[in-house]
Formats: sequence, C-alpha cells, structure tokens
Amino acid sequence: MEPAAAPVAERPTAAPPPAIDVALDGTVLAGSMPGTPGRRPGREADAVPVALAPYRIDRLPYPNDPLVSPLLVATRREAEQWCERRDARLCSELEWERACEGDGHDPFPGGPTLDVDRCAGDVAACPSGTGTLAMGFSAPEWTSSEVPADQARLGRIAVQRGARLDAPLAHHRCDARAFEVPDAATPAAFRCCVGAGPSPAYPTPDAGREFEDLALSNEQAQDILRGVPELARFADGFALHGLEDADRALARGGRDRAALAGWEPAPGPFAWSPSPGEATWVLSGTSAGSTLIAVLYPLPDRSFRHAGSFILEGEAAPLVISRTRPSRAELRWSPCWGCIGEGGTIRFDDESASIRVVSN
Repeated sequence: MEPAAAPVAERPTAAPPPAIDVALDGTVLAGSMPGTPGRRPGREADAVPVALAPYRIDRLPYPNDPLVSPLLVATRREAEQWCERRDARLCSELEWERACEGDGHDPFPGGPTLDVDRCAGDVAACPSGTGTLAMGFSAPEWTSSEVPADQARLGRIAVQRGARLDAPLAHHRCDARAFEVPDAATPAAFRCCVGAGPSPAYPTPDAGREFEDLALSNEQAQDILRGVPELARFADGFALHGLEDADRALARGGRDRAALAGWEPAPGPFAWSPSPGEATWVLSGTSAGSTLIAVLYPLPDRSFRHAGSFILEGEAAPLVISRTRPSRAELRWSPCWGCIGEGGTIRFDDESASIRVVSN
C-alpha cells in the first residue's frame, strides 16, 4: 500500500541525493544529569551509558535533501512506510539521541546551548558533533520507540524527539523526550536508519523510594560540601543535625512529635525522591555560627550538584525537617516549630523540575 499523502509537505518526486547519511556506533549516554534545567526526571534517565550496534542515520530529516523541505506526517506508520520505500527503517530514539549529542554528550545539537532561530534559518547551521543537521530545530521527529505501559497516558505511546520552533528551549535538548499518540498527532518529521536494529530499549528512570535515611558522619558531610562550590564555605566544622535537634526545635515552640500531625521528623540526613525519577540528598546542620539546609543531586561519579539551599546566617539553631509520603514533593522545616515566621518548605516544582527551599 502506498504511504498516505503528506499533510504538510509535498510528496518527494526523486530519490534523495546519495551519501548524505552518517555512520555511527559506540555508546549513547541516555538521558540527562540530575539538575539539568528543563529536565523531566520521570521521563529522562540519569545519563545511563547504552551501547549501540553500528548504524547509519540520515544527515537531514526525510527526504534527506537540503533542497527539499522536511516531509511532515501525522502518523508514525506513515514515517515507517516512507523509510521502508528506501529499504531502511525508522530510527530509534537512542539512535537519534546518539546522533544529536555526539561523542561529548552535548546538551543541544552542536554544543552547550542553542540559538534556535539562527539554526532553523540555515539548514547547514548548528551541526551536531556527529555531523547530522537540523536535529529537531523546527519540528519534532518520530522515532520507532515506544513508551513503557506504566508511563503511557491517553494513548501517548510513541516517542518523539526534537521540538517545534516556538517550543521552550529545554524541549530542544538532545535528551528531551516527548510522548505522542502514534496515529493522530500534529505532523512531525522523521529520519531513516540502516543497521541491524532494533536498538536497546531506553533505560527506565528509577522511581526511587520517597525517603531513605543516610548513615553519614560529620566528616563525610564535610567532604560532600567541599565539592559543592555554592556551599563549600560551610564544610569546615560542619555538624549534622540529628533527631535530638529535631526534638529541640519542636520544644522551642512548646511542641513534641505529636504536633507534626502525621508527618515525621527526619532523624538526620536522608535521600529524598520528590518525583519519580528524581533523586536528592537532604542535609542540615551548623557551621561557623550559621545553620544550613542543603538539597543536593548525587551524580553517577559520586560527586554532588547543588539543587537548593537555605541559610540562617549567624544563627546556629536546632532544626526539624518533617516529611510524609502523602506529600512526597514537599518537606517542612523549622528551628522553632509553631513559632510565627520560623520555618518554611522544601518543594519540588514539577513544571520546572527544580528544588526550592523557602521561608514562610
């Protein structure tokens, strides 16, 4: 059966010029590092290395011709059929990501940032590190990959990569994933691949336990803070809060643990997963006469990245951080529980995928 007529671009009348694909293999770092602006932790793995078999990918979106506009199709099956006409197949999302990020795991096609208007205005502008062009600058691209059943919503089981010209910058990242209905979507572009295929499945982001207490010594906490530039000045002499400090903070307001009403006091530092796929460590303690609350992203190389923090300058106070599973994305803190203006919250903002530590 002939592929359905393209709803946007005209059907190409000639085969694409020869020798304008790119040969690739090696390892793709699937997903992004925790703390990456615009990252969606429930969808993106933590830069997990995945080995790919050798393959070839179109340098440009189909028809892979710099003189012809990309063909946009409303269904994934149409994209598959056009690739089959060339004895090729629709590329997988990991093949697309490998071509986009290059050998250096670039955040955007071509480097650490992206001027979308400039790149979209010139088909030869902004090549990726592998030499592919126009990696999702002005249109999302279909891939052959599917969303796991437990993540799919409202029939959105097809994975697209790239984004429209007017999409937020973060959506143009090489790691960004979009989920779409495979047979009724806004028209999208696509690329064809040749190779053994299919490529490995995308690593499933770890849902993580909501809370898990950490056995850290003061010395270990100090070493962690020394490696975080935003908080390194607190490393020397840093002393972690414990459960006795939580009880002192409650008592300062004339309260005890029962006043937390279903919340529980953290007994010390703990791992916190505020959203599926997101993992942080929460530390609080005193140093040099001040009190620090620190939320950190643990990275695969055992270093840490700053996620959020709050400092009570010139006040070495006890502190209670309370948590509850029904409110997974929020923690509460106070040096004097129940005292007006004493305390605040630690929240995960799902829209911006960021941690905010604020006072009341």
